Amino acid sequence: MKKVFTLILCLAALSASAQTKWAGTYELVQPKDCWHIAFKDLSTGLRMWAGRIAEQYADATESGDEQGTIFQRFNYKNKVGYQCFSVDMRHYGESGSDSEESFVSFFDNFAPKNCDASIPWELVEFGTVTTGDEEQRGSVMQRFHGLGWPAKRLADYYVGDETVCGVKCWKFDTRKKPLPGSVGTTYWIDPSNGLCLKQQAVDGSGFEVFIYDLKYVEWSIDLYPEKSKLH
Repeated sequence: MKKVFTLILCLAALSASAQTKWAGTYELVQPKDCWHIAFKDLSTGLRMWAGRIAEQYADATESGDEQGTIFQRFNYKNKVGYQCFSVDMRHYGESGSDSEESFVSFFDNFAPKNCDASIPWELVEFGTVTTGDEEQRGSVMQRFHGLGWPAKRLADYYVGDETVCGVKCWKFDTRKKPLPGSVGTTYWIDPSNGLCLKQQAVDGSGFEVFIYDLKYVEWSIDLYPEKSKLH
């Protein structure tokens, strides 16, 4: 009987090991249009929304102070942009002005340079690899690149699948074996495009996505609450 019980334990261990084997292929493919994403900062609880439809990009960020939620909207066709605050919903351009010139200046100074790559940085940092002098450099795959590691070495950190915001994600855990030059962190990755939907470091900091719509075609109130369509 004891031998049978031991055999069952061994088979269970082998089964668990097989379940955590990763044979996927990682590739970051950023959605370029018709997307709506929102996430929460795990340390502060503050939320951030962003979205793109055609030639317009918008985002909203909870400030945590008397300003309330700060909204920004940019039109890449007309080259204008503005911000407003939930406390008064007035449109502000550069230096607090509401003139057409100030909206143009606001766009020039604050619009994401590449609308096709305007997905929030938190979601793409895991997979971004830069080889030039860009200010924002990736974290995990950037280190893989620097070490000369292939993406398949992610298998060393794979601990199974877990659902985040309705998506069955790959879960990579670097806490017990941190990547060189980084703190231990757990990542939840959408297999279809390489976006990170949740990230949590050993100190509890990180973020988690709670809205994830990649077929977004009509502006919602969380990104465009104004009644009048100024632009």
